[in-house]
Amino acid sequence: MASSASSEGRGVAYGDDDDEDEDEDGYEDEDEDDATEGYGAAEDDEFVIKVKADADPMDVGNFNMSDVTVAALRKRGVDALFPIQQAVLKPALEGSDVVGRARTGTGKTLAFSLPVIERLLTDGDRRSRNPKCIVLAPTRELAKQVENEIFITAPTLATTCVYGGTPIGQQESKLRRGVDIVVGTPGRVQDLMNRGSLNLNEIEFVVLDEADQMLNVGFEEDVEAILQDCPESRQTFLFSATMPSWVKQITKKFLKPGHVVVDLVGDSKQKLADTIDLMSCAVSHSNRTSIVMDLVTVYAKDKKAICFTQTKRAADELTAALGRRIASEVLHGDIAQAQRERTLQRFRDNRFTVLIATDVAARGLDISDVDLVIHYELPNDVESFVHRCGRTGRAGQKGAAIAMHTDRESHMIRRIKKETGAEFRAVGIPSSTEVMDACAVTASNLLAKVDEELLPYFTPAAKRLLPDVVDTEVLKTLSAALAALSGHTEAPPPRSLLTGAPNSCTYMVLDVNGTEPAIRAGDLLRALTEIDRKLADGCGKIRFMEGQNGMCFDVDAAYMSDLESVSDLNGFELSVCTQIPELIAEQSRAPRSGGFGGRGGRGRGRGGGRGGGFERRGGGGGYSGRGGGYRGDRDG
Repeated sequence: MASSASSEGRGVAYGDDDDEDEDEDGYEDEDEDDATEGYGAAEDDEFVIKVKADADPMDVGNFNMSDVTVAALRKRGVDALFPIQQAVLKPALEGSDVVGRARTGTGKTLAFSLPVIERLLTDGDRRSRNPKCIVLAPTRELAKQVENEIFITAPTLATTCVYGGTPIGQQESKLRRGVDIVVGTPGRVQDLMNRGSLNLNEIEFVVLDEADQMLNVGFEEDVEAILQDCPESRQTFLFSATMPSWVKQITKKFLKPGHVVVDLVGDSKQKLADTIDLMSCAVSHSNRTSIVMDLVTVYAKDKKAICFTQTKRAADELTAALGRRIASEVLHGDIAQAQRERTLQRFRDNRFTVLIATDVAARGLDISDVDLVIHYELPNDVESFVHRCGRTGRAGQKGAAIAMHTDRESHMIRRIKKETGAEFRAVGIPSSTEVMDACAVTASNLLAKVDEELLPYFTPAAKRLLPDVVDTEVLKTLSAALAALSGHTEAPPPRSLLTGAPNSCTYMVLDVNGTEPAIRAGDLLRALTEIDRKLADGCGKIRFMEGQNGMCFDVDAAYMSDLESVSDLNGFELSVCTQIPELIAEQSRAPRSGGFGGRGGRGRGRGGGRGGGFERRGGGGGYSGRGGGYRGDRDG
C-alpha cells in the first residue's frame, strides 16, 4: 500500500457532493490570507478553522476518524487514502453493509480494515476472549497478508491467522488466549468451529475478501455455514472483483437490505489496472522455454518477475531450466506449507528474482514490487488471466505483463481482449543484441549488490589478474565482478566447524599454560552466563580436545559480537576456531576426573577448590555438576 493515492479516480468518493458552500477540501471558504494550518478565534463570536491552501482532500485526517487511528496510519506511512478506501469508509462507519468492487491491487485490504480498526479502537474496553471480527480469504497467503496488514496498522489489537497445512493445536491455543480479529481460510475456520475452539457468538464484523475466488477453490459451502453461525446483527463487508451468480446469491441472502455498493469497476470491460503494460509474444511450443529466459532477461532486468504455468509439472520443469541461468524457485500445491512460506519470504527479500508458480499457489499473493508477470502458459479462463496480471502494477506502481502464446492459442488472446477490454502490445522474440544489452545492465546491477564485506575474499585473485594495477577502485570493481561471477553477492554466514550448521560460529577454549583444572561443559556454560545469559542459551555443540585441557563449542552467530572483546575466559584462552584440533571421539569418551576444586568421584563431592579458575561444585566424573543438566555432547 503506497503512502499516497494517485489523482485518478478521486472523484468517485462516497460522500456529500451536493454541498455547494464547501470547497473541495470540505471546509467553508475563508480568505486566502487566512489559509494557514492551525486553529484560532478571529472574533469573540466566531471560530475560524485554518487550513493549508494546498491541503490534500484524500488526507487521512479528513475522514472523521479518531486521532488514534489517524496516528496509526501516519506511523506506517499512510498519509492519504486510495479511492476504494475513502469510498468505503463513510458508509462503513455509519453501520451499513458494503459490497466493494475494485480491481486487484487497488488497496481494498485497508478499505475494509479501516472501519473495523476504527470501531474496535474507539469503542472502549469491550474485549472478551471471543473475536469481534472474522475475515475470510480464499487462500492461506492472502489470509496471512490481510492479518499482517491489520496488525501493522493497529498492533494493539489481538489478531490471529488460521489456515490449513499447519498444526491446528497452535491456532487453538491462540484462540483460547483471546483475540479481537480472526483472519483465515473457510476450511480451517470451519474445522475450528466444529472442534469448539472458535466461538462466533460475539462477532460484530464479517469480511469476505475476494469472494469470487471462494467459488473457484470450492469454499462456497463453508462460507455459507460460517455466515449462518454469525449473529444477524453483524456488519458485513463483501469484496469481489467480479460478481458471478454465487456472489450475487450470498449478497442477497446474507447482507442487509439497503446495503451500499461501492463500484470502482462499473460496466467497463477494463478489468486490468491502467498501470500494467500488457504485451503479447507469439512463440513456438518447442522454443517456449528458451524464449521465456530471454523475455525475463530483457523485460525484468534483474528485478522481480513471476512466471505462471498451468500445471505443477510444467512449473518444476521451467524452474529447472531457468535455474541454469537465472535465480528462480517454484511454488505449487505439492510444496509443503513451511517451504512455501520460506520461498515467499526469500522472494520478498530479493534472494532470488524469478518465482515460477501455478494459479492456485499464487492466489492472493501480495508482493508490492513485482515488475513483470509472464504467462508462460495461458490459463483456461479470463478471470485467472486477470488475477495473474494483478500481481504487478499494484497500488499505483507501474508493471508489465507478457502473454506467451502459440498460433493455436491466439483465440484466447482475442477472448481476453473481448471480455476485459484490454489492448495487447505485440512484441517480438528478443534479438541476441537485446538480450546481450539487457545482460550487460543486469551484470552492472549485480556488481552494485555485492556486499563490501565480501570483497576481501576476492581481492587476492583480483591482484593476481591485474598485478600491475594499484588503483584500489579498479581492484574493488574486479573483486566485485569475481564475487558476482561466483554467484555470491553477500558475505557467507559463519558455519560451525563441528556440525556444518550455518549461522553458527565455533570457538575454542584452551588451558595454554597447563595450570588450570580439567574443564567441563558446566564450567563453560556458567562462565558464558557471567558474560550474558543469552550466550549460554545460544551455545550449541560442545566437544573436548584430545590430550589437551580445552574444548571446542558452537555459539549462535547472532551473539558473536558479545565475545569479540573476550580473550580470557576464567583463565582459559578463548579464540575463534579456524581449524578443528584433535577431539575425543564421542563414542569412546571417558569420564573426566579432577576439576576446578573437585575431588574426582562421581560428581557428588564438594571439592575444596583451588583459587581462581571456574567455580563449580562436584567432582570430575561425567559432565554434569551437582545441579546436573549440562552435557558435553550438548546440541543447542
